Amino acid sequence: MEEDMLDYAFDVRPSSRLSCQIKLSDGLDGLVLHMPARQG
Repeated sequence: MEEDMLDYAFDVRPSSRLSCQIKLSDGLDGLVLHMPARQG
């Protein structure tokens, strides 16, 4: 289902994920996210 949602996104890359799929934890401290300049 995530792949279907990414079909409607801009600037999709092989490592693209929906932000709602990222589980937050202390292990992500320092994570750098890249957001597309254009959001739908």
